[in-house]
Amino acid sequence: MNRRDNIEKEIEQERKVLQEEIDKEVGKIVRALRKQNNFSRVDLAYKVGISLAHMGKIERGEVTMSHQISLYFSSLFGSAYDRALANPKSEIEDFLRKHEFYDKG
Repeated sequence: MNRRDNIEKEIEQERKVLQEEIDKEVGKIVRALRKQNNFSRVDLAYKVGISLAHMGKIERGEVTMSHQISLYFSSLFGSAYDRALANPKSEIEDFLRKHEFYDKG
């Protein structure tokens, strides 16, 4: 394995870890907003058009939701959802800065 392969493998591993953290944070946001708006998990899953099992996975941060589902949440929860997502964790910014060189070819 050459140096570039090692770097690519390291970056991919960091990306996976970061995505897992993001999924967990988004799940916490969805759960909090669901409770704040007095929706049951069943009600919210129905309104968004997903299964109850998938709704649970989103709230637990076990899956990365699609943009379409995120748009449904934005429509239901309004600016509270958008504001919560607009505050990225510093790890995301650090990761992007750290690997900026990688996209330069």
